[in-house]
Amino acid sequence: MKIDMSCIDPYKPLYGFWKYDSAPFILGGNIKSITKNNRITVEGYTGYEFKPLFITTKEKGEEIQKRIDTAEQTYKEKINNALVELHQTINNTFDTYCDDSEKEKL
Repeated sequence: MKIDMSCIDPYKPLYGFWKYDSAPFILGGNIKSITKNNRITVEGYTGYEFKPLFITTKEKGEEIQKRIDTAEQTYKEKINNALVELHQTINNTFDTYCDDSEKEKL
């Protein structure tokens, strides 16, 4: 776990990041507490504890989160565009070979 000590003020809110198994592969949120076993509890994730990758101030964490959110949005747009292109290629391929008017030309 990395803690950005230069930014940490123990009297101010903290923000933590942890690994996730699908895009964007990292999640973050406002830390409610740090447990005795160095896990974090996070607002909005009641009942869960996470092994943090990075802990920083709320302000810096929200700034980092915006960058992650932007990258995730770009990723989703690229995936969606690739799916549209794949579907179009498949449809065009079958339109070319399965169209009755084209069969006579073969």
